[in-house]
Amino acid sequence: MIINFLVRYTTAEDEILSIKFDEGNGDKHMELQLKERFGEFCKGMISTEDHPLQTKSDYQIIVHTESLKSSERIIASGVINLKKYKADVITITHETIGEHFSVLNLTKPFAHLRPNELKPSKHASLKKATHIFRTALPFLQENKILCLTGSAQKMNAFNKDKPLFFKRNKNNKGELRLNLSKEDFPVEYKIAVFDIDKKSIAAYEPGPNRIIENAAEKKSVSIIYAAPEFKDRAWKGAGINVPVFSLRSHRSWGCGDFTDMLLLIDYASASGFRLIQLLPINDTTSSSGDNDSYPYSAISSFALHPKYMDVQLLVHNLGIEIKAEEIAEIKRLNALPQSDHAGIMKIKIAMLKKIFEQDKYDFRDDRDWFTFFDINREWLVPYAAFSTLRDKYGTADFNKWETYAGYTEDKIQHLAEPESEHYDNVLFWYFVQYHLHLQLKNASDYAHKRGIILKADLPIGVGRQSADTWQYAELFDMRMQAGAPPDAFSQKGQNWGFPTYNMQQMAFEGYAWLRKRMEHLEYYFDAVRIDHVLGLFRIWSIPINQVDGRMGRFVPAIPLGEHDFERAGLPMNEGRYCTPFITEAVLQEKFGADSAEVIEIFFANGKLSAEYNDQKKIADYFLYKPLNKKWEQGLMDIVADVILFKEPGPAGGFHFRINFDKTESYGHLSVAEKVKMNKLYDHYYYILQNVLWEKEGKEKLQLLKECSNMMLCAEDLGMVPDFTERVLHDLDILTLQVQQMPTKAGEKFSDAKNANYESVVMPATHDMPPIRLWWEENRADAQDLYNDILQEEGSAPYFAEPNVCKKIINLHLQSPAMWSIFLLQDLLSINGKIRRPIPADERINDPANADHIWNYRMHINLEELVANRDFNEEVKKMIKQSGR
Repeated sequence: MIINFLVRYTTAEDEILSIKFDEGNGDKHMELQLKERFGEFCKGMISTEDHPLQTKSDYQIIVHTESLKSSERIIASGVINLKKYKADVITITHETIGEHFSVLNLTKPFAHLRPNELKPSKHASLKKATHIFRTALPFLQENKILCLTGSAQKMNAFNKDKPLFFKRNKNNKGELRLNLSKEDFPVEYKIAVFDIDKKSIAAYEPGPNRIIENAAEKKSVSIIYAAPEFKDRAWKGAGINVPVFSLRSHRSWGCGDFTDMLLLIDYASASGFRLIQLLPINDTTSSSGDNDSYPYSAISSFALHPKYMDVQLLVHNLGIEIKAEEIAEIKRLNALPQSDHAGIMKIKIAMLKKIFEQDKYDFRDDRDWFTFFDINREWLVPYAAFSTLRDKYGTADFNKWETYAGYTEDKIQHLAEPESEHYDNVLFWYFVQYHLHLQLKNASDYAHKRGIILKADLPIGVGRQSADTWQYAELFDMRMQAGAPPDAFSQKGQNWGFPTYNMQQMAFEGYAWLRKRMEHLEYYFDAVRIDHVLGLFRIWSIPINQVDGRMGRFVPAIPLGEHDFERAGLPMNEGRYCTPFITEAVLQEKFGADSAEVIEIFFANGKLSAEYNDQKKIADYFLYKPLNKKWEQGLMDIVADVILFKEPGPAGGFHFRINFDKTESYGHLSVAEKVKMNKLYDHYYYILQNVLWEKEGKEKLQLLKECSNMMLCAEDLGMVPDFTERVLHDLDILTLQVQQMPTKAGEKFSDAKNANYESVVMPATHDMPPIRLWWEENRADAQDLYNDILQEEGSAPYFAEPNVCKKIINLHLQSPAMWSIFLLQDLLSINGKIRRPIPADERINDPANADHIWNYRMHINLEELVANRDFNEEVKKMIKQSGR
C-alpha cells in the first residue's frame, strides 16, 4: 500500500516538516520528512512494503529547525486504520493547521454543552467511499452546526438549503464519507455553518473554495482533514462567579452548602448561563476561628470543607432530632447579613458528630463507601489523622505534636487502626468526607443535566500547617512564603504565608502530587481556574523572617554577579546596596518627635539592632506593645529600604529589590548611578530571566494539560512576562482579561471588546471591588470609563446606577471572548429593586488587608432569585442578544 501525505504548511528557511509514526508503546519508530512541494502543500510518500506499519497507526505532524532538533513541536495528528481501507493508495491531506478554538472544543465542558444537532447525512460505506472528510468540529453559536456543500452532485451542487452534515463521534470529531467516482473534476467545495432555525446556510468559511483537483484512482481513498475557521460564529458562553459560602437559601445554616448549589444551578439555567465558577472548596480548618474563612489556605488539597455539608439532609435521612436551642442558633446564623464562620463550624461539627454516633457502624457497609475509600485512601487517611491530631493537641502546628511531629506512614497507619484509641475520631473524618463527596457529586451531576458546567479553582499554594506539608515535607520550602509583588491593589505586595514548593523534588517525582490534585478536581469539575498561573513560571518568595511583599524575589531567578555591576560602571558596594539606608533625616521624617525614643529602643550604632533587624522581629515586638504601634510601619519601611538582596549560600550573587526606585537608598544615588542602576534593573527583570521562566512555566502547564481534559483557564494578572500570552495560547489555555486591571502598558482599562477569543472577560474578580463599589471608590477612573469605554458623553453619575451597570455587563457579554463571567453581585446590580443597598457590603476579598475575613453572603435567598421571572428573563435576553 502507498500512503501519500499532503500538508498545507509554509516552512521557514531552517524548518523541516515530518510525519512521525507511533509504534504503539509511545516510541516513534519511523519519521517521514515532507521535502517536496505541491503548490501550498508539503508532500511525502511511504510504502508499507518498505516500511510496515501497524494495522492501526497513530501519527503526528511535527516541525523542527534543522539546526535544533529540540525545537520540535506538534502541529497536527491523525490515525490510519489500514484494515478499514480496501485500497492500494491512500492520500491523506491536512488542509489547515492549528486552529485553537477547535482544540478547546475537545475539552471536557463541551461534552455537556453540546447543542441539539440534525441527523447526519447518509454515509457511503468505507468500501465505496472515495473521499473521507474529517474535522475537529468547532462549537458554534446556538442552533448552528457545521456542514459541507460543493459543486459535485453528491454534494447537492451548492444548494444552500441542502448541505451535507458531519457525523459526530465520541471524540467530538466530525466525519463525512462520499463516493465521488462518477463526478466531474475538479470538484469545488466549502465548509459552512447551517442555521437550524432558518434551515439554510448562514455563513461560508472565508477564502476561496477548496478544490479536489483529480478523480480518485481505482482502489484509492482520499482522507481530507480540515479545520475551518468560524471565529465570528464560534460558540460563546456566559457564567456566574460566586463562592459556595456566599449562597443563601431558606434552609441554609448560615452559609451556602453543596445542596444550595442546586438552586444556583436552577437560577443559572433559567437565566441563560452555562457556567458556574467557584472559589476553592477545600478544608481550611486550622484554628476554628474566623481566620479559617480564607479559602486559599487549605489544610488539604483534596479534602472538602465540612462547612459545605448540607447537615439538614443527613439529619432528615437518619431521622435525628434537632433540639429547640439548636434550631434557634441555626435560624440566627442564617439571618445574619454576613457569614459567621466560627459559629457555623461550631454547630455543624457538633451536629455531624451526633449524626456520626448514630451512623458510624452502618455507613461502612455501603459499597460506594469502600470504592470511595480505595480511590482516595492516599490523602484521606493522612487528612483524617491530621484532623484528629489537630483536635487532640489543640493546634494545627504539627511541630508541637510530640511523637507525631514528623509524618511516617507506619505511625499514621497505627493511629488509624480499629484498635487505636483514636479510631473513632479518624473514622469521623472519613464519614464527613464521604458525605461531602456524595453531595458535591450530586451537584455536579445535576449541573450536567441542566446543561451547566462547573469551574473549579486550583490554588497556587497550601496552608503552612496542613496535611500536605506534613505528609509531603520534602515537596515544600518552609523557609519561604509565597506572595505577590507590589501592584495597583497592594503597594507593599502580598504575603500569603504559604510555603513555596521544592520544584526540584517535585520534578524528580514526576509532579505526582500536582497530577493527583488535577485528577481529583476533574471528578467533580469540567474547567479549572489556575490561580496565579505566573507562579508556575516563577513564584514570588518572601523569607520566613520578613512580613511584606517588598522583601520577596522571584524563584527561580538568575542572580547578578559583581562583574555585572562592574561592567555597568557600578563597582559593588555590598554594605551600601544590601543594608537599610538610615540617616538622621530619614528617622526624623518617619518618626518626628518620637525619633529619639525610637532610636533608643530599636537602633545601635546607626543600624537596626540585632533584636529588630527583620520585619518578623518588629511585628513580634508590637504584638505586646500596642501603644507604640504607630512606629511599626516606619520600621518595616526601613528594613525594606535596600536596593539589592544578596543570594544566600556560597555561590552568592545579587537580586534587585522590586520597585527599588521608591527607596530612600535609591533616592540618594547620583543621577549617573540611577541611570546605570535602572538599566541593570530592567535587564534583570525583563531580559535575563525570560528563557528560564518560560521553560519552567511550559513544563508545568504542559503537565496540567496532559493529566486532565478539563478546560484550563489562567489567572494571569500581575507582573506578566512578555512571553506569557504566547505560551498560554500555544497550550490552548484561556487567558483572563479584567476591566479593572489592564494587561497592556499605557492602558487604563482592559476593554472587553478587544479581547481574544481564547480568553475569559470579567468586570471584576473576587479580589477586586465589584462594579458599584469600584465606581464610588475611583471617581476619576469611573469618569474615564464612562467616556472612553462606555462611550457616554458628559459627567458620569456619582453612583453606578442600574443602567450603568447594565451597560458594563452588556459590554462584556458582547465581547469576542469565549467566556464572559460575572460576580453574582455585579449581575444583581443591573436591577434597582434587587441589588444590595450598600455597595461596600458586596466585597468578597481585600488583598491589601491580610486580616480580611471572607464572610460575604447574598442578601436575598436563592429561592427568591429563581422565582423572579422578570429579572431572569431580562438577563436571559441580554445573553441571547449577545450571541452567547
